[in-house]
Amino acid sequence: MLGKDVEVWSTKSNPRVIYKDYDAVVFGTNVRMFHLNRRFRKFAKKWTNANTLKPAYAYVIGATADRANEYILSAKKILGDKSYVVFAGGELNSSNASGFAKGVIESVKDSYLKKGVPFPSLDIEALQKLANRIQEDYQKSHQNKF
Repeated sequence: MLGKDVEVWSTKSNPRVIYKDYDAVVFGTNVRMFHLNRRFRKFAKKWTNANTLKPAYAYVIGATADRANEYILSAKKILGDKSYVVFAGGELNSSNASGFAKGVIESVKDSYLKKGVPFPSLDIEALQKLANRIQEDYQKSHQNKF
């Protein structure tokens, strides 16, 4: 949604990102056991410590939309008040979980099935809103440089 001048890293590979080289950073994080992903917290802290004064954006993926505001506030607390964060829905996916977490996810899935409630899904509109905001902010910040 952002165009071709975008670089993507997986925090699983523990990339060394030099944040000052970028106009903005967009973090994506999932929620596991009602907490934001620890790799997000680690890299978001590196972003804030870099003190670039550039915008930070994030999307949070989680199956429990009733806690969306809590997750948004948690991400903003790490990234700073000027960050722009959206909750983008989620899914009940236990493929990368193990042990207790996997059991909880499977139990929640079973509960949804028994109640006849549809599984959570991604909110494409929220992601489009985030992309639009990033593009608008980028255009505003670069129109004064000509």
